[in-house]
Amino acid sequence: MLIESNLSEYVDLMAKRALGQLPEMGSAIRTVEILNENNLISKEENSILDVGSATCHYLRTFLKNDIKINLYAGIEIDKEMVKAAKSIWADEISKGKLILNNSDVEKFSLDKQFDICICCNAFMYFKSPYRALENMLKHTKNNLLIRGYFSDKSYRILRSQTSSHHDKSNVKEADSFNLEGDLMSFDYWSIYSKEYIESVVNKVSPKSRIKWIEDKNYLNSINDEKDLNVKKRDGTFVLNNMEISYPFIQPWEYLLISL
Repeated sequence: MLIESNLSEYVDLMAKRALGQLPEMGSAIRTVEILNENNLISKEENSILDVGSATCHYLRTFLKNDIKINLYAGIEIDKEMVKAAKSIWADEISKGKLILNNSDVEKFSLDKQFDICICCNAFMYFKSPYRALENMLKHTKNNLLIRGYFSDKSYRILRSQTSSHHDKSNVKEADSFNLEGDLMSFDYWSIYSKEYIESVVNKVSPKSRIKWIEDKNYLNSINDEKDLNVKKRDGTFVLNNMEISYPFIQPWEYLLISL
């Protein structure tokens, strides 16, 4: 069974980030920085599609940087994240500035293309990178920016999700595997080779240009939340300037696809 919902405490964490009650995520700051460095943000109006948007906490960072947004759309598979986002951003929704879609990356369908599409910290959880890229590019007018796990080789990690570690799982830790050796409850942690991703982009959108961008995440927020004693089960920590979710080093990198 594939688990696609989040821990309740993680939904609460994301809600606090969207409300500005916790430090901005360093990756949100870095994302805005990359868009500015590459002159991808218009001084007039911008439509932004956020895939894997959680509570649309990145929107707060965009607004803090005085980026003019005429429409922001959040795509999020976890209905509890969407519920929290609807409450937090009720005013923006009522003004037609924000739309939320509780859907899978492979299946969502909106009746427009967006100037910029971002997909940050979610790509490694998707089942099919081909279908994810295909659908995101279908909804992108100019540029798609992804922050994910990329390396020289591809790995598909199945992470066990039992009731000992996830409050939405009903599988006990003692029943993690069936007799055939298959995990009974899990999610994906996928690291994709750059060569593979480039080949997929070339198939889906042959005329697009690809640029790999060093992560250079601002790690202050991770340590700031630690100092605030923010509750995060299996939370990321920093060691020698590397982000680690024990026992894995996270090979973050940005992928910019320009149509």
